[in-house]
Amino acid sequence: MDVSGYNHSDLITVNRPPTELYSIVSDVTRIGELSAVCQSGAWDDAAQAGKEGAWFTGHNAVGEFTWDTHCKVVAAEPDREFTFVNYGPNGDVELVRW
Repeated sequence: MDVSGYNHSDLITVNRPPTELYSIVSDVTRIGELSAVCQSGAWDDAAQAGKEGAWFTGHNAVGEFTWDTHCKVVAAEPDREFTFVNYGPNGDVELVRW
């Protein structure tokens, strides 16, 4: 499926210290607290948790429909940036960058 036509970008400002925010968004085991769709997340290799290059699996649900997604951390700079890419259920197509 060609998803190149779908693009959205947004920017928000949150009035909280970077240390506080980074510890929340970089802990994918808490992702269910922040998302209406992703119910939970688990590091594929706990020894790599939170590091650039680490993979995790997100467990998603909308109603009774459930699915897993495979995500890779592409930036992990404490107190500055935590970015991951959702590679979808098969882990082979870049779908969303968070």
